[in-house]
Amino acid sequence: MTTSNFTEPLFLKPRPDGGEWLTARAFSYEVGKKGSGLVVTVPEDTLTDLATMPRVLWPLFPPHDPRYAAAFVLHDHLCRWPGFSRVVTDAVLYEALRALGASAPKAWLVYAAVSAWRMIRRK
Repeated sequence: MTTSNFTEPLFLKPRPDGGEWLTARAFSYEVGKKGSGLVVTVPEDTLTDLATMPRVLWPLFPPHDPRYAAAFVLHDHLCRWPGFSRVVTDAVLYEALRALGASAPKAWLVYAAVSAWRMIRRK
């Protein structure tokens, strides 16, 4: 089985106010496995904070790490998209982190932190 993948690289630009980030151009991710037919495209100018998780975990998994930022931006986009539940969105985050080379324990820790943070913040 060929794993899921990002079909284009992530390019970000800072917001003029210096707060969050915007995608500089669209990029896509194929969910499940290559050839699944389920492709999510994150449009240009999508707003992201990169990783909505407790800052205490940032030293372990820095949200600005270019190796994993595309997974965080994809997750932010899916959280705003009505086609996916938050449970599925968090699972796609885990899958995307693994596709980008994160170890299973590290991806699981981020998945658990993001899911727990959502419940704590009631979103």
